[in-house]
Amino acid sequence: MAKENKTKEKILKSAEKLFAERGYDAVSIDDIAKEAETTKSLFFYYFEKKPDILHTLMRNKIKEAVEKFSAKIVSGEIPPKKEEVYIYAENFIKDNLAISRIALFELLKTNSGTNFIMDLPHEIFSKFPHIFELTDEDEIKFIVLTVKTVILSSLCDNLCQKFDVEKSFVENLYNEI
Repeated sequence: MAKENKTKEKILKSAEKLFAERGYDAVSIDDIAKEAETTKSLFFYYFEKKPDILHTLMRNKIKEAVEKFSAKIVSGEIPPKKEEVYIYAENFIKDNLAISRIALFELLKTNSGTNFIMDLPHEIFSKFPHIFELTDEDEIKFIVLTVKTVILSSLCDNLCQKFDVEKSFVENLYNEI
């Protein structure tokens, strides 16, 4: 059983790496299997089709975000305030930019309601119903923050390099518009 989990994790890590480097559409199942140093048959043992691996990656990131946030709330590292949820989410998105970018592109491309970006606010807020009440406005704000963070983080380095400006300049300009 441990070997099976290791193989599945290797496939997931390989897929995430390749998706980040080339984009979801440019990566084939053969590419993932080769990167994971496994066979296409083993890929299909764990995942029925390519979208399943992306869905699994997104679900794992949601689970990771909720677990880390929960630990910080319980330990007292983060005060139980809604504003802290937004700050934490923004930092989590920046730290997981590759999968966040893929999630945004897939959401825009497919207009699917089942997506990391659409699911994350509910998952985090629902973990603490005694502390947070998730309103529609909170959920929309959270999703807009996520989209904004992904776009700005994805473009900022390129803009800074191309125009030889500081990151703070681009961030301030982005917030003004």
